[in-house]
Amino acid sequence: MTAEYHAADTENGDHIDDPSEDALFMLINQLGHPDNTFVTITPGRRQRVVRLGISTRRRQLRG
Repeated sequence: MTAEYHAADTENGDHIDDPSEDALFMLINQLGHPDNTFVTITPGRRQRVVRLGISTRRRQLRG
């Protein structure tokens, strides 16, 4: 299934299409483990191109 509004992906491979507020909170709350240091939120089919990254490491998502 393709996300309509946005998708969330984590470093450890979790992927959620159109996550709820609670699901986003859960993904962000799980950051900090050795294999899970960032979450990226990317636009779906109906949204403008905007990307958001949340990282527990400095300069992790720079690019």
